Amino acid sequence: MVKGVLDVVLTLPLVLPPTVVGSSCCMAPGIPEAMRAASMAITPRGCLSRAAAGIVDRTLIINLPGSPKAARENIEAVIDALGHGLLMLRGGPAGCAVDATKSTARG
Repeated sequence: MVKGVLDVVLTLPLVLPPTVVGSSCCMAPGIPEAMRAASMAITPRGCLSRAAAGIVDRTLIINLPGSPKAARENIEAVIDALGHGLLMLRGGPAGCAVDATKSTARG
């Protein structure tokens, strides 16, 4: 597993199965929940996703769907939150409240 060398690892089920992410990481359940919710808006089969995300040291690992279309849709569902999450992994402010007039999170 990656140990704090990279900020984010995006992987596919055939490269790194979701079960490996789940057994090797401190889970980050909000990311796959958001990806599944976005998928459900597109197809009722979105609930079948095995998406997983976790943290190893200070590296965020996100397991995307195998379909290029679904992988793109899933990363688009969480991309706005990832910058703040990565900042938190690096010891930045943990405040997650978002000012509706700004595109960045408040600390």
